[in-house]
Amino acid sequence: MLVTGAAKGIGAGIALQFARYGARVCLAVRRSESIESTQKTIATITPNHFVFAMDIADSGQIDRGFASIRQKFGRLDIWSTTPATGPTLQRSKRPPSNSTES
Repeated sequence: MLVTGAAKGIGAGIALQFARYGARVCLAVRRSESIESTQKTIATITPNHFVFAMDIADSGQIDRGFASIRQKFGRLDIWSTTPATGPTLQRSKRPPSNSTES
């Protein structure tokens, strides 16, 4: 399982709960120093985790993140995107291009 925005809040909660159920948890954060507390807690639950820096607004970082996950665990079954900000939220404020809204 990949959890973006895993440093705190909902992302950390999701990562911790899946770790408790035995999932192999990949924690992606923009700044690796922000994940220390969550990583320490998960390490007490399972050795099957790893942390890496990844900005979901950067497609190159996403590609490298997936390559790291494949190398470490062989595959990815679940991806949870939980950051509070990002390009998806910004785009969602605009009506779709085929919308009749003005």
